[in-house]
Amino acid sequence: MLFRSGAGHSLFDFILRNKNGFLIVFESPFGSFIGRAIGFRNGNTVFLNSLSSSCDENYTNIDLINACTTISKMIIEKSLNSSCPIENVVIHREYAMKSVDDNRILLNVSKVNEGLGTFHIDIGSFVHVLATTSNDKFVPVNLDNSCVPTYKPARELVKINDERTLEQINKVNRIKEIIEGKEYDNVEPITEIIYGIAGEDFYVYIDEFGNLKCNIITRDERALKEYYEALEKVKEYLSSLSCKQLKYVV
Repeated sequence: MLFRSGAGHSLFDFILRNKNGFLIVFESPFGSFIGRAIGFRNGNTVFLNSLSSSCDENYTNIDLINACTTISKMIIEKSLNSSCPIENVVIHREYAMKSVDDNRILLNVSKVNEGLGTFHIDIGSFVHVLATTSNDKFVPVNLDNSCVPTYKPARELVKINDERTLEQINKVNRIKEIIEGKEYDNVEPITEIIYGIAGEDFYVYIDEFGNLKCNIITRDERALKEYYEALEKVKEYLSSLSCKQLKYVV
């Protein structure tokens, strides 16, 4: 479990409850986990708590820093034409960032966690600047959030009966069970399906006995659209099955 330092709340809780909080996950081309960074936007600046050390021996901390720097520049570029562009991406000096020279700059604010919503982050008075629009290495932090939009994060691709579908079904089911009060270790895994479709916050599948199972854990209109489309596809598939394809029909 990943925790935000100084508070008894999990990383999952932080991301779930902060509408402009986010998690960046770095993976290899083969899907192995390399590292992560957690942060949020406040005013004209994105604050990253820390960049974890590399968890993959094929990638160094410098590789992670370079990737995070590239993403930071992309974040700024994609916001330049908005009504309230992002002008800096900064990061705390911990873990992977300790692999580079200490070239931090002094922030011009005392409490970066003041502003939009309720934030908590381990940013000190000095930060590394990963990207900025300024020729002088940094744009003064402006915590005025009156024009800052709330962004909807990009959604994961829907898994349609491939090798990742069962894994995704179990992820969503685990969250559903925990929300309903079950302990993490007491959630029974789903081990066998005939056919299934799963998104990042829903699943629809046919179990080995021919029963249709479905659930959705959000009211996001994009998720609802994907969910109902998946439900129709799985119902069509179910109607095409013969009794011989099922262990038994209930």
